[in-house]
Order: sequence, then structure tokens, then C-alpha cells
Amino acid sequence: MYRPPKSHAQTSLFCSLEEQLNHKHSLYVLANKIDWNKFETEFSKRFDDKMGAPNKPIRLMTGLIILKHIRNVSDESVVEQFQENAYYQYFCGERFFSTEQPCDPSELVHFRLPQTENHRGSARPRNGTESFEEESVGYVQRKN
Repeated sequence: MYRPPKSHAQTSLFCSLEEQLNHKHSLYVLANKIDWNKFETEFSKRFDDKMGAPNKPIRLMTGLIILKHIRNVSDESVVEQFQENAYYQYFCGERFFSTEQPCDPSELVHFRLPQTENHRGSARPRNGTESFEEESVGYVQRKN
């Protein structure tokens, strides 16, 4: 005999991603291995918070770039998948599931650009050899 499915909408409406997700999932495990404070400390030096619109959280932007490389997808695709994937959202530091777009895909391009010395000079990576992506993805590969 068939019966209607139980409704769990109200009971899980206000649960955090941490409470809902499988703690053995690879992205959940990796998110908890990474020292996100290291990214915050290193990369916050590159961005001027006094110019333009408020910056997106560094963990969000770094997480999206790492996911882009792990999954080998485009900027557009990783942003779209973020809206649909609770593990992506947890990995990027979100506490609750959201169907909102985290950023415009073009913001990932701007975030990846190395900080310029005077906002007018030629762009160059912080240490002269490694790009932002190489630094962040390399760090994650060493942690994994």
C-alpha cells in the first residue's frame, strides 16, 4: 500500500548545513581540513576595502575558485552549481542553504586578478611567480 510522503519541511527549515550534511562527504571533510583563516590573512592584504562596493567574503570567493578547479568547470558553472549544492555552500562558509546566486561569475575574474601596487600599475602576483589560483589550489592539494 502507498502512503503520502512525510512532510519534514518545518522541522528542517531552520537547521544549519552542518546539521543536515553527511560529515563523511569529501567536500565536508575538506572544508574542515582547510585553514580558512590563513586565506583570510593572506588575501585580505590584497584588497582595498575602501574602494567600490563591499567585498564578498574571502572564504566564499576562495572556495568557489577551489571548487572550480576541483570540478574542472567554468566560473559560470561553479556559480550555478553553488545555488543547487548544499556541500558547495558549506565548503564556501555558508551556514544555511540559499538559492541565491553568491556572486556574478565575472566577480571571480576580478577576485583572481593579483592586487596591483597602486591600483593603476601593472598587475603582478604577490610573490612574482604564483598567481592567486596557484596559491589557493596548491595549498588545498597539500592539505588533502
